[in-house]
Amino acid sequence: MAKKRGKIGVTNEKIMEILSGMKEKVDNTDSLMEIQSRHSGRLEKEMSSIGSRVKRFETVVEKSMSALEERMNEIEGAIKTVVEWGAMKSDLQDFATRNDIERMKGEIIEPIIKAVDKDAETVINHGRRITVLERRAGIAAK
Repeated sequence: MAKKRGKIGVTNEKIMEILSGMKEKVDNTDSLMEIQSRHSGRLEKEMSSIGSRVKRFETVVEKSMSALEERMNEIEGAIKTVVEWGAMKSDLQDFATRNDIERMKGEIIEPIIKAVDKDAETVINHGRRITVLERRAGIAAK
């Protein structure tokens, strides 16, 4: 035959004890949910501000790239100018050299200085000579 088991009685005290434990668990869960909600709110704010931060960063990068591009164009222009100047070096051969200037100084300038240094009578006597020197230098005589 089957054994009889003893009935365990459920008392109001045991029910209240279980309900009290469940209430504590629900309260703990509620506080954890509140904390999680606050963290979610902060995270949401952070995430929403990321878009504006990215846009500001993009703007700064675009400005920097624009400034860099402008500076590169300036450098490119400077390089072209230097290259053009280098190509013009051959044109410098058309200008007077130091020897040409020394020769002109000896033939034209020094006699004029001597003529001017002397008194007015000497300048008149050398008038014809000065005119010849002016023609030789290519200066139009008055």
